[in-house]
Amino acid sequence: MWTGTSAGVTVTGASSFKPFTLGSATNVEGPHSFRFTYTDNNGCSDTEVYSLFVRNQPTISISTPKPASACEGSPFAIQSTSKYSDAKVQWTLQKHASGTMSDGSFASGNTSENVLYVHGAQDKTQKGAFLKVTTTPITNDVCPTASDSIEIVLHQYPDLSPIAMQTGCVPLTTTWNVTDNRGIASNQMAYRWDFGNGDTSNLQNPLNVIYPTQGKYNVSVVANNTAGNCKDTSVTTVEAYPNPVAMFYTDPTNTTVALPKFKMYNQSTVTASPFNPSLRYLWDFGVPALADDTSTAKNTQYSYGKDTATYQITLIVTTDKGCKDTAYKTVHIGPDIIVFIPDVFTPDQAGPNKNNTFNVSALNFKTFNMSIYNRWGEKLYETNDIFKGWDGNANGAECMQGVYVYHVEVTSLEDKVYKYDGTITLLR
Repeated sequence: MWTGTSAGVTVTGASSFKPFTLGSATNVEGPHSFRFTYTDNNGCSDTEVYSLFVRNQPTISISTPKPASACEGSPFAIQSTSKYSDAKVQWTLQKHASGTMSDGSFASGNTSENVLYVHGAQDKTQKGAFLKVTTTPITNDVCPTASDSIEIVLHQYPDLSPIAMQTGCVPLTTTWNVTDNRGIASNQMAYRWDFGNGDTSNLQNPLNVIYPTQGKYNVSVVANNTAGNCKDTSVTTVEAYPNPVAMFYTDPTNTTVALPKFKMYNQSTVTASPFNPSLRYLWDFGVPALADDTSTAKNTQYSYGKDTATYQITLIVTTDKGCKDTAYKTVHIGPDIIVFIPDVFTPDQAGPNKNNTFNVSALNFKTFNMSIYNRWGEKLYETNDIFKGWDGNANGAECMQGVYVYHVEVTSLEDKVYKYDGTITLLR
């Protein structure tokens, strides 16, 4: 009669003991005792006790996906899990034995279940490495060790050429170029541009990237060797400079040959932040026959000749970054208005016939108005016809000899109003 003395242990058949039952999760590791009792046909018996120590078979498994991909120059973490063995494991290099390992505590060594592997020169040349991990037996263990292995495929990092800084006046249109100096196959490369203005691109060399608003922008491109997700980044900046706004006015806008002089008042502006640009000015007063009809002052003045003419004044405003704007104004110099006003007239024909009426003479005018007042400010006469002078009468009666007041307004051909006030003596 065979019997087992340990809990969960059964004896099958006459003398067969199986510590593991297929599909059972029961752990029967440990010392076990078996009792064998022999009884003869006379009823006499004897008992023998036999002790047996059972070990579980060690296991180990690398949980890092296989084959693994890593980037050159980067430590690569590998994870494994072991059971039924010593707490330590043993990692070994199977090929290109030039790499190094450190355990999970980042101390030198290769006995931790989780290690960081740093490839060596031979691995880099062969573009990969093979590692094996083996369980460490418990003292006096009778079970064989277990092992697992992993292949690490090494991929190159891209090596991007620097991308050049770009500058210009808004709207600034840019073209970008970047090169991988490692010679990685183009079908393995992916690019991601961020232009800092809200635009992005997946092209290697994007075209026509526009910066419509002045400012400083950070630009970056990330190149990814997709075979191993190995990336390199190159960065630069864009400076989109503001354009000035050219603006000015003249005083006067039109004049006559009597005083052909204009003052120019500069109202040009430019956005200050963030570049704080300075401005330069170039005036051209539009006299083709003169080479010196220019000025670089902010505000200036210019006198034209004594001829009637129309001129275009040009102001070019330029920043220290080379951005420009231009403004134009047209000025006109017309003929000088001529006005003659007598101070005496004789309506009773006591003098020459031309003095019978009070007449104003004018040349180069557009409109005319004349009013006559007595000493008390009463209006005696008014006309818009320069050929209709005052005959010395008011309200159908002759005005007395004396001094009267006139007010004359004459509009020139350039719409400038000239006003004349004075006195006229009426003699009888």
